[in-house]
Amino acid sequence: MWRLDAGTQWHVELTGIPMIHRQSEGRYLPQWQPWPGETVTIAVSKPAATAGAWLTLDEARAELTPGN
Repeated sequence: MWRLDAGTQWHVELTGIPMIHRQSEGRYLPQWQPWPGETVTIAVSKPAATAGAWLTLDEARAELTPGN
């Protein structure tokens, strides 16, 4: 049995035998059960960042004080 657990920052293209499962526990987790000699080709790339201004947040907090 083969499983692919790729993070969300990766773009994955699959060719070869069809997968038997696509998702597990709400995540994209393709799974194959190949016969001897069968193959799957996995092309992995990381999409380029978008040009322009950016901002990184390390923490965010929202506070609400109910009033009249």
